[in-house]
Amino acid sequence: MSAYADALRLIARRELSVAECRARLLDRNHPAEDVEAALARLVRDGALDDRRAAHAHARTALEVKGRGRVRVARELQERGIEREVAARALADV
Repeated sequence: MSAYADALRLIARRELSVAECRARLLDRNHPAEDVEAALARLVRDGALDDRRAAHAHARTALEVKGRGRVRVARELQERGIEREVAARALADV
């Protein structure tokens, strides 16, 4: 299976950050250059979006799971979301 097809299967299940998708594809032994090409295509096409992934995680963690903002901010950082993107997602929720 190609890195692109594998990535599509991964993001069909749940929103992933670019960093998470990269790590999972590399863990599945896809060549790094194939992974980067697949990620670039997914980002360009809008299928992979850190802002959307951050917002989805923040909404679920804050509203459904009842976690605190500091914890959710840390979780977003662990998922590879940039600090500014994470702050915006938390502010929106």
